Amino acid sequence: MKRVLFYSLLTVQSVILVILGIQYYLIDDYGTEITLLKDEYMDRMPYSDHVYVDYEINFISKDNWEVTEDLERNERVYVLLEADESGIYHVKKVTNKKISPNQEQQTVLKGKYQYYNNYDHLRPAYYYVTYGIENMKYNRDTLNEHAITIKQSPWGELKVMEN
Repeated sequence: MKRVLFYSLLTVQSVILVILGIQYYLIDDYGTEITLLKDEYMDRMPYSDHVYVDYEINFISKDNWEVTEDLERNERVYVLLEADESGIYHVKKVTNKKISPNQEQQTVLKGKYQYYNNYDHLRPAYYYVTYGIENMKYNRDTLNEHAITIKQSPWGELKVMEN
């Protein structure tokens, strides 16, 4: 009996590891394509393969912020994005309660609230939110483009696509 239980657990663990390994590659087939604008002031690590890229959706204006309570750093927020006529996604609203997209040209990303900044001389006051796709290894040609395409899986994982 112990031998059967041991081999059963070993098989279940192996299946779980295989599923975790292939789910990243399934994003290419089943993911929703989202095009984002890079922030114009993004040059943080210009001489490395790993570059920290800020997107336009990292900086959220007070008009789009619908969180009513004070948040601590790294608390989860839900960001509703909506595509414009050219297919670029922009922030429509942010809340700390789970939301669903209402239209086909909308999607929701899970983000982590970082801070509120009203002292930046480059832009008006904003809330800064991260999504886990900012610090990545990028192809140098991709960095020269103004927009970057990501894919969001049905289970919520994000993947930066090579253009």
